[in-house]
Amino acid sequence: GYWRPPFGGCTNLREVVLGENFTRIPGETFRGLNLLTNVTVTSSLTDINDGVFMDCSSLKSLAGADSVTKIGDSAFFGCSSLEAFEGFANVKNIGYRAFEGCSSLSGAIELSVAESVGECAFIDCVGLTSFIAQRLSVLGPNAFVGCVNLEECLISGEAVVCSETFSNCSKLEKVSL
Repeated sequence: GYWRPPFGGCTNLREVVLGENFTRIPGETFRGLNLLTNVTVTSSLTDINDGVFMDCSSLKSLAGADSVTKIGDSAFFGCSSLEAFEGFANVKNIGYRAFEGCSSLSGAIELSVAESVGECAFIDCVGLTSFIAQRLSVLGPNAFVGCVNLEECLISGEAVVCSETFSNCSKLEKVSL
């Protein structure tokens, strides 16, 4: 049968704390909850699956996500208020359109163990100024399209940089591959 998000229609849900029993958040679990502002997770969480927070336009932060290794496709798509994602340190894979439209996500993103950044992963993240990655093997097409304040991209490893990865990054001054 058709899977329905467990919190569909919970339009007043503002805060979520996920305990130690959660190792992954199933796809689209909190999709479209426009008043959800803060999510706190524990060190047991490893996977944020596809569309989990898609269109949660008021989501400001995800705290405690240091153990996350996978961010699925469109996981934070349209989270225009997302200012901070505490958990890039152990992320190995960032999916297709994972942070597209997260216009409040600002500053630097540093990935120390990431292997792949999916197609369109950070489209229109206008607050990003720096992207630093070690061990990266794939940087997908259109990954940073419209990141108009991105100034530097430093990648070590054997990264394959795909087509139009930095299209319309008008402030990009420094690239190291």
